[in-house]
Amino acid sequence: MKTTLQRNTRHHTPLLATLFTAVTLATVSIGHANAAGVGQQVSFAIPPIAYATGTQHPGALTIGAQHVAQGYIDVADATSMLVSANVDEYLLTVKLDNPLIARAALRIGGSDYAVDSKLAVLVVAAQRARDIPVSVAYRLYLKPGARAGVYPWPLALAIAPRAI
Repeated sequence: MKTTLQRNTRHHTPLLATLFTAVTLATVSIGHANAAGVGQQVSFAIPPIAYATGTQHPGALTIGAQHVAQGYIDVADATSMLVSANVDEYLLTVKLDNPLIARAALRIGGSDYAVDSKLAVLVVAAQRARDIPVSVAYRLYLKPGARAGVYPWPLALAIAPRAI
């Protein structure tokens, strides 16, 4: 997003100072004024932002004999988080961190995503807003030889903006 403001250099206002204070991580470039001091341009670019807060997921995964027999376990709305973004899409990095899990299917906001390796980066649609509640449901496919038991939560998630 690029915004250009025109201002008369003869009239300095606190609004301009407030604008620079309010826009964090802004890139600023100032043009040259003509002989009358009019026409100076100030432009700034707001960098893409996407992050999650309040992420919660189970501390453990309980795999029963029925899950081993069917080869997968469904975990509904296991992860909840608040996503803030100023972009239309963000990158969700998913790390499978359990030797019993072969792959995973994720459902986020009505869309399905596949994670077929230990590390995957997914492109997820975002709302341009702050603290949007997002929940993630999983189908975790078990590797042959998996056993019933209680295991540490097998996935780690990280969010970053998708730069265009």
